[in-house]
Amino acid sequence: MASRNTTRARDIDRSNTCTLLDAGYGEGQLDFDEHKSRTAAAMSARTLGELESLVTDLQLPTALTDTLTVPNRPAPPRRGALLAGVAAVVVVVGAVTLVLVNQDGPDPAPAAAAPAVAPLAPIPPAPPASDKYADVAPVVIAPIDTLTAAGIEQFITKYRAKFGDTLVYDAYFYGDYAGVTRMAPGQPGNEQDYSFRGGFEPDSVTSHTGDEPPFDLASVDLGALAGHLLGAAESVQVPGGTISHIGMQFEEGDPTVSIYVNNEKTGASGYLELSPTGEVTRVSTPS
Repeated sequence: MASRNTTRARDIDRSNTCTLLDAGYGEGQLDFDEHKSRTAAAMSARTLGELESLVTDLQLPTALTDTLTVPNRPAPPRRGALLAGVAAVVVVVGAVTLVLVNQDGPDPAPAAAAPAVAPLAPIPPAPPASDKYADVAPVVIAPIDTLTAAGIEQFITKYRAKFGDTLVYDAYFYGDYAGVTRMAPGQPGNEQDYSFRGGFEPDSVTSHTGDEPPFDLASVDLGALAGHLLGAAESVQVPGGTISHIGMQFEEGDPTVSIYVNNEKTGASGYLELSPTGEVTRVSTPS
């Protein structure tokens, strides 16, 4: 029987470990580089032991760790199987006794009466299907906030695991979901849209127009992006504004990261354009 440390990890185990790492990053226990390297290690981990080693030094909220799933231990033998095994042993013992009795020679001495065995308690009926999982705690997985650098990092990790690269024609992040366009599988002249809400769902396929090369998500300096996200409202002169969405694509021949800010109360809006390495290339403020 495999130990817990060598038990194969599931996708949900890797996702739960990333949730714990996010909590550690949000509380300042991990710096950006540590969070990035551990998240990458979690997404490629093969066993529960590898996942546990990534979070054992973190102080984590009990309310969060109590909701995470752990692999079920091997179930004990079913009672019916156990009874069948006992019956088989009784048959074998009886057969051996008959052989001994039928052998030539003096009759064996009468055997002592076997002690009475208490009857097994009846097996209770299975609970109704509707109550079968009534006592099982629900699994809570924190959603990815793609309006944060940490959330975009998780998105990129999942994107690479899904498609094997980090290339997009464009990507837009809206917080609780995202949308990307990439080359359609096996169709170089077409592009495929995908929506993302924890996983990637294919949308429409259309002809690819334009000569712009794909944008590489891995080229974005997420540390520099995190700083610009914190000061975006001030940079575009929209007091009280919040980030509505983030875009990544080629603009006029250059790879561009765009941060859009608006204030729903005043109607003011603006945007900030950056190079992937974090240099400001354009600032649009309210007119």
